[in-house]
Amino acid sequence: MGSPVSIGDIIAMSKISWKIAQAFTNGRKSAPFEFREVENQLYSLSSALAAFKDACGDDVASISVQSSKLPSRFEDQGQDEGLQSVAWLLDSCNETLRHLEKLVDKYSALAAGPEGDNPASRFRRWSDTLLRNYKKIAWTTEAGDIATLRSQLLVHTNSLHLVLGTIVNSRTSRIEGNLATNTEMLRDIHSWWAQNLKDATTSRSSSNNSEKNAGSITFQVSLAADNARELICPRTCYQEDVDQWTSQLLTCGCIGNTSHPKLKNIALSPITFPFRQGGKKRSWVLYKVLERSTNRLVSVNISDVAVEHIHEFQESFINRLAEATARSMLQQGMSNMLAHPAPDTSWTRALYMKSDTNNLSKLITDITFGIGHRSLVKDGISGVSLLHYRTFGQIQNGSSQGEEYAELLVYYSSKTEDITKSVLHLRHDTVMKLIEEDARIVLEEIDCFGFVDNNQVNKLIGAKVSFQMISFEAAKAFYQNVEDMRRELLIQCLSFPRRDETVALRLQVAQVQTEVVLIGNAELLITRDKVGKHRLIIVSENKCTILNQTLPHDCFTAAQKPPNFTAPTWLVQMKSDGHQQVFHYPKGFRFLNFHDTSTARMFQLGREALSRSEGMTNLPIRSRPEHGGDQMELDSGA
Repeated sequence: MGSPVSIGDIIAMSKISWKIAQAFTNGRKSAPFEFREVENQLYSLSSALAAFKDACGDDVASISVQSSKLPSRFEDQGQDEGLQSVAWLLDSCNETLRHLEKLVDKYSALAAGPEGDNPASRFRRWSDTLLRNYKKIAWTTEAGDIATLRSQLLVHTNSLHLVLGTIVNSRTSRIEGNLATNTEMLRDIHSWWAQNLKDATTSRSSSNNSEKNAGSITFQVSLAADNARELICPRTCYQEDVDQWTSQLLTCGCIGNTSHPKLKNIALSPITFPFRQGGKKRSWVLYKVLERSTNRLVSVNISDVAVEHIHEFQESFINRLAEATARSMLQQGMSNMLAHPAPDTSWTRALYMKSDTNNLSKLITDITFGIGHRSLVKDGISGVSLLHYRTFGQIQNGSSQGEEYAELLVYYSSKTEDITKSVLHLRHDTVMKLIEEDARIVLEEIDCFGFVDNNQVNKLIGAKVSFQMISFEAAKAFYQNVEDMRRELLIQCLSFPRRDETVALRLQVAQVQTEVVLIGNAELLITRDKVGKHRLIIVSENKCTILNQTLPHDCFTAAQKPPNFTAPTWLVQMKSDGHQQVFHYPKGFRFLNFHDTSTARMFQLGREALSRSEGMTNLPIRSRPEHGGDQMELDSGA
């Protein structure tokens, strides 16, 4: 074994992995589907390496084991001190990445960029020669194909996360205090890693994915005009590499001689901004695209994205365009409802979702804000917006997670020095009531902020807010708008770690089965909050299925026993029309199995890694109230 791995080496590996992933990202539309799978795996590996660096601090050598405790192939007679426990894994990972880096240098070219920019700042993209002959390329050091490469990257990523689980969850002060226990755990992880790296095969390459390009996403486009929609094209594709304003943004993908000339008129403008529309049906708005024939800035609506492509479309088109436009706007000093700097941070807030509230202000008579025995009534409502934002930094992280709250904005036609705007923070657990006899909507325990122009002048924490509507029908329409947004916040909460949680374990698994659902490739997370409560989150690769369970208090203290999955569980499933159904199982599931013994063993290793720290931090979990029956569907009539 060579010299010890340094923090600098790990940082370099993380950057290399991210840089190589960019080569797969750029030009993905014309690339085989396998390229997107490898791209995702490289981003995951880069994140795992970055998390490993953060967990180690400044001293990788503090995580070490004795040479005698490692398999004989890793013994080094020239070293007096113990070998670093993860040197074998990092060395193999580094070898894979360096081989890929050579392929990028050999078979790629600089991506196009704006005139006059620095070529060193551009990312590389695969050449046409490689895209035509990718099946003949030796993607691994053992001359494996691209499916073998994906399998190896998957094993590296999962092994790193298992080691992370051991490091992070065993360290109370320093890891040396538990060295003997860690050595045994790391030996088990090594055995799993070595066997799975050896077993990496090309079984996935026999699928039809190799004949499919990642860019085969089509959708319907309509032009919004005079409160109506004009269908422009029922089968539209997006241009991936639009590198200048006024470039054609959308192309017709209709089969045969069908032509939709109006589609060619739609181009990017410097302020074209995409966002999702609120509601159960998945649709999006491209705000202020250029209609080249008239030089007008118009909005177009997008709908009918195939369910299996929704996540890819959101990530590769909507989010990327939103981030690019937001950065461009802020560089020009533009800050508005679409994008603006997040207060007191270097992050940017970009509009992610907007509910249709165009005529809602005309239906509200007045609003009452109450705290204790005090209340304030506001009338003269001139506008209402319901918005959800996502934040991003300088580097695109590929995640579509939004903020944990949505903003309900109410504007007033007020006199000078009076409050002109109220902002209410709507959360997934905000209590909302529809009172039929009074035609009122009541929001309880909600945080409110008052503004005069753009300056905050007051805030109410845990207020009771009552909206008096002109009729019960108006109240129902408003209630449905807010409920749809609240529901989206719930689904997000079930899909991602909360801000008060840390990720204790992250694994990528295949074929997760319960008595009601079978999930293919998925990401598995175990999170832990500040008081030691854990959640299990399993999200399918295409984000169509989400399983979320509050883990029983003995899940880790009884790690040697079969896991118990009878705790309260949420299940989210997307239907073929894009509508997400939410189910609640108060008694959980009788079983949760994995397709193969390798994945089951990996999950068990993760449980054992987490069990090392649960003696003092884990607390009993309060159960949710029991409901009648084993299943409760939250979507009436769905």
